[in-house]
Amino acid sequence: MFTIKSTKQNLGIEISGSFEDLNELYDAISHLCGVDVKDFEGVQNRLYGFLYELRHTYQGNREIVITSRETGLNERRAYPDINLVQTVFYCNRILWTEILFVAFTLEDYKTMCLEDRKHFLTDDKTMKDIYEEYKRQSIKDIALVTYFQECIWNALKEVIGEIRVKSLKMLLSNKKMNYTGYCSQAIDFMNKRLVQSFIENRPKVIAELARNIIKKDAGYSELEASIKKFAIENNLFYYEVDFEGNEIIESDLLNW
Repeated sequence: MFTIKSTKQNLGIEISGSFEDLNELYDAISHLCGVDVKDFEGVQNRLYGFLYELRHTYQGNREIVITSRETGLNERRAYPDINLVQTVFYCNRILWTEILFVAFTLEDYKTMCLEDRKHFLTDDKTMKDIYEEYKRQSIKDIALVTYFQECIWNALKEVIGEIRVKSLKMLLSNKKMNYTGYCSQAIDFMNKRLVQSFIENRPKVIAELARNIIKKDAGYSELEASIKKFAIENNLFYYEVDFEGNEIIESDLLNW
């Protein structure tokens, strides 16, 4: 199974696993967020960005770690000429703000899948047997996505402490469909704040940013209002609005 842990400088998480494990996670998340849902376009685009990174991870385009171990007794009996077994792990690093947004918004997709599957049935002519098969698959996907979320929570607990994590979990559980119409451009600004923070202050900053992602502070409300106003004035969708100077942060240049 894949593993998730905080990076050395607590700038983000490191996810690693076999090709099969990461590919299975990719498929599960894709199944949940792969169908268009009204007012979730901005969230979906952000999740697609994570899926892009995840796919390139298990395809070997990020970091590869190869471990070796001596064969066990039963293995030596079956394969006497083989003394070492090698295992390949595929790794990648994701900023805390990005991965927390992914984990939190997946909660909304799980809610839609479990409580209101009509969101995912955009074609009224969908055959009943296909729909039933989808429901069976969705339960497996939700189980794996929930495990993925818990891995993130556990890694976060090592950085900000158990009390803060419990508080964030409670805050998130009190929200339903928290990210409808969310302007995910806010995460770009949070990324910059995280990257520019001092290492010794990073746990506190991460906890504050995590809370802001869930609760939408006054700064987010102001940003959302300006984005949606600009979108209307320029005949754009709100999730298409970009900001000058808000370039993508290059992972290779960061001190993880």
